[in-house]
Amino acid sequence: MTDDLRKVLINALTRSDPKPDNSLAGLFRDLAPRRENPFNSLLGLLAPQPPERPMGLLALGAAIPSHLLGMEAKERRVFFSFHYADIMRVNNVRKAMEFQKEVKEASCFYDRSVWEKVRLTNPESLKGMIQRGMRYSSVVCVLFGSETWARRWVRYEIARSVIERKGLMAANINSLTHHEDRITHAAGPNPLDYLAIGQIADGSYRLFELEGGRWQRYKDFSAPVSLPKYLIRPIAGHVSALSRGAFTYDFQQQNGSKNLGGWADLAAQAAGRF
Repeated sequence: MTDDLRKVLINALTRSDPKPDNSLAGLFRDLAPRRENPFNSLLGLLAPQPPERPMGLLALGAAIPSHLLGMEAKERRVFFSFHYADIMRVNNVRKAMEFQKEVKEASCFYDRSVWEKVRLTNPESLKGMIQRGMRYSSVVCVLFGSETWARRWVRYEIARSVIERKGLMAANINSLTHHEDRITHAAGPNPLDYLAIGQIADGSYRLFELEGGRWQRYKDFSAPVSLPKYLIRPIAGHVSALSRGAFTYDFQQQNGSKNLGGWADLAAQAAGRF
């Protein structure tokens, strides 16, 4: 990407001018997910919020194709995380990847989802199965519906993406027609809003989760983690939600059947997997 084009994109993504912009840069800005409250206090949501700091181009979540960043798109192995109640919509995503010519050309997907595995009840066994399923993936893609945000094992899969330094992204699938009532539904809460990174007193970074309106230490993994490359550094005493850096899309409205491969490649690059 030339310096001039990069300046145009950055200016378009950060300006607050309300006038419509039909340029290429304006299109990128419109496709970018909305970001609110980059930090939340460890003391709870009612604590004063520090001012928002400028973020880099990738952290804004702009859906910029890899070729505009001067990098050739690579094949990425993607692990899909989802709530089993959404399996029919998830299968629509899987079929779109299988039959859409553009998707096959953009990226080759190796589905690492574990929904079809035998159900286990022991938490440690489930964790082990998830880790084995994710072993050869470079990106975790959360396909979320109305209740995905509250699922313990979806949160664990998101947490593993941080622990193993994988790319992370999310896509709303409620915009796909439901198989029973044949209509779309409003987007559910973004699961990436409910997991965060915080820096504790010893200087290490730990995972936190939002429970009952307050940030708590994540119960399923308490060891230190590395700060993801796509995530802005949290101010001491506050957390930075993963949604502040990982990209979120709408599968139907943003043509995921064609663009999912590029999204996955961009997520991998943002995590430092070139």
